[in-house]
Amino acid sequence: MREIFFNERRLRAGWRILLFLSLCYLLLLLLSPLLLALFPGLETADPADLRNLLLDGFFLLPLLLISWLLARYIDHRPFASLGLGLTPSWEKELFLGFSLGIAMGATFLSIGLLSGVVRLVGRGEATWRDLAILILGFLLAAGFEEILFHGYPFQALIEGIGVYPALFVISIVFSLFHHLNPYLNLIGSINIGLAGLLLALGYVRTRALWLPIGLHFSWNLFQILFSFPVSGLRFLDGPFQADLQGPELLSGGGFGPEGSLIATAVFAGAIAFLALSPWVRPRPAMERLWKEYIRSTSLRG
Repeated sequence: MREIFFNERRLRAGWRILLFLSLCYLLLLLLSPLLLALFPGLETADPADLRNLLLDGFFLLPLLLISWLLARYIDHRPFASLGLGLTPSWEKELFLGFSLGIAMGATFLSIGLLSGVVRLVGRGEATWRDLAILILGFLLAAGFEEILFHGYPFQALIEGIGVYPALFVISIVFSLFHHLNPYLNLIGSINIGLAGLLLALGYVRTRALWLPIGLHFSWNLFQILFSFPVSGLRFLDGPFQADLQGPELLSGGGFGPEGSLIATAVFAGAIAFLALSPWVRPRPAMERLWKEYIRSTSLRG
């Protein structure tokens, strides 16, 4: 009976993931009344309402607390092993992720302009205050989603089924998480899965979450700057106004760049870069934590 719940080291990965999800759901139930009191009308607000974007920041600290409690008292491992250790050069990984996201955005924009899919039409109407709120909101959202998808549960999944199966599973889950977004098309669904794979690969290659957080944030930042829809959600105009035109397969339609075959090529190129680049590798401290606490015993990655 014990073998159903425990392996030779601790509670089995599947039970730990279930415990994590249960605690997150309980947290949502407990905090929802407070949120509705602080933000009246939030339950019927548009998904692109800035208050919804800032909610990720509201849940970020509780999510970190849940992750730390499970890592500390169930897994018996340090906080840094979650991928958030401030070990030497962590800021370089954050900057590398940020730079990669900007390079991806620039590639999409260049191909779009050359092919006529993107047309620059002038300056947007966003104020500096609006832009600051959007940047803060998307920074918090990047941290929240990376900790939620590629933090504790993904690490437990790696231990349970191995690196490569875990990469596949989390990519599917990441795509399904966005399936309620408006204007989602088939290409968009595939691209969100590729984005999930790219971000998860960023964690696996560095054993840390800094690169995926920087990448997630800057890719969304690119879309904000040019007033594109972000995963089907149209927020306030950015400093530049650009229109997507032409066939939906290339323009992404109402879903934005992530619904475009151009983005498919961009994501595929970024995945190849992370998978093959000799410059993307873990810091010694994170590699030690990975080998001691995370790495699967069933499939090495």
